[in-house]
Amino acid sequence: MKLSTKTATTAIRLSGAVVVGLVFAALFNGSSLADEIILTTGKKGAGTIVSETATSVEIETTVAGRVVKRTVPKNRIYSIEQNGKRRVLNDSDAGRKAAASDSVANVASSDAGKRVERAPDEVFKIIDRIGKTAPDWLESTPLEYPPTLDLSFPKDVDGWDANRNFGQYVWDVINPNRDRWKSAVKLAEFLRERNANDAEVVRRIDQATGEFYFRFFQDYARAAYYWRLSGLDDDPASAPWLGAYLGECYWRLGSKEAALDVYAKTPDQFPWIKVLTEMGELDEALKLAERLALSNRPDYAFVYAGDACRAAGDYDKAIEYYRRVLAVEATPDRTVEQMERNTKRARANIIGIETFERLDLTKVPNGVYFGDGVGFAGNVRVKVVVSNGKIASVEVVEHQEKQYYSSIVDVPRQIVEKQSLKDVDAVSSATATSEAIVNATAKALSEAVEKERDKGARSEGAKKSAKPVNTRENERKGR
Repeated sequence: MKLSTKTATTAIRLSGAVVVGLVFAALFNGSSLADEIILTTGKKGAGTIVSETATSVEIETTVAGRVVKRTVPKNRIYSIEQNGKRRVLNDSDAGRKAAASDSVANVASSDAGKRVERAPDEVFKIIDRIGKTAPDWLESTPLEYPPTLDLSFPKDVDGWDANRNFGQYVWDVINPNRDRWKSAVKLAEFLRERNANDAEVVRRIDQATGEFYFRFFQDYARAAYYWRLSGLDDDPASAPWLGAYLGECYWRLGSKEAALDVYAKTPDQFPWIKVLTEMGELDEALKLAERLALSNRPDYAFVYAGDACRAAGDYDKAIEYYRRVLAVEATPDRTVEQMERNTKRARANIIGIETFERLDLTKVPNGVYFGDGVGFAGNVRVKVVVSNGKIASVEVVEHQEKQYYSSIVDVPRQIVEKQSLKDVDAVSSATATSEAIVNATAKALSEAVEKERDKGARSEGAKKSAKPVNTRENERKGR
């Protein structure tokens, strides 16, 4: 497949194991917030990771009604899986064997964190194998929905009523609440069974289920499985936005060829700019952005183009695109108010790039620092802990985002893991929030360096301005 066709065209439950003195067997009972840790010994379990540093992971569980926290050194951990996405910390035979026994959601990341290129047919087999199995948490997840919800899942609805209309319920109630994400999958399964005789409704439920796995858990295999069930692979133009996400699934699962095949069949869509950039096709991504800029959304197109250049490490070109956002003039179709969000993002991204390009992490003194970034719905505030010249932790402490998906957890984790603000992947469908976290972290660390520099300058100035006191004792000693 050639591009020219498109261009020219962890509380932890551990099966009886003991970690740092805590018995994890039969704990947590499949909580909807469970993450998974596999030790280098092959022991594994599910739970909640509450914080992470460069050297350890803090886990939390409830034992006999008490909340207990323990810290596990990273050198003892084979892999961590959060939101359906697995990353390998220390390769080991026992760890790989334990991971292989699972239906690992993100098989693209299962090979010691390295990308594995696969033929399309191989990827489709993986999708089919994993997609036919339910995640281990699904059975124990409660079925929750308002009694007024219309279970017939009508396509067209009048007005906005999140207690009645499924899509609006997801937007207002499910998306902003992480503890509801798994119940959304449970509800989708329930609706599929209830509407089994209506093929059109089942098709739309399959599309929604794919979105849940993709947006909430980055479970690319199951997301692709349900989208393929809905017929999206054969006709991605029927839901172009989802077509871009299906292409991302194929890419992350190992097949660039399959991803580009979907791209060739999908009308131009903004999310493809990010996917193409990740696939190493920056030139094609920017051509797509320029085409989209000819529509009535040039501000969005240039933001996406700037994001692409930033992700590819071309910061000068990224700033050029962000400045083009600031130069976009309002039209009858796009008022200044409608464009304000993107202009704020563009300004914040320019500052963020200029800030972290100058930042020397080794000059950041130990301490706790706070910074703010411009998100989709408002400011995002982070707390950054620096210890011994390293970023020990990054935590989002305040935000107004509703559709943040996994970015609140995933982006801080990447910053700590990479010890850098560069090469941090934005979470698809939450790029504004992802950028805000990176920019806020850069701002916090930069201000820490500035304060330390000012402090040093004041100290040096005080030394130079100090004069010896002319006392009789000094005079006597000077004779």
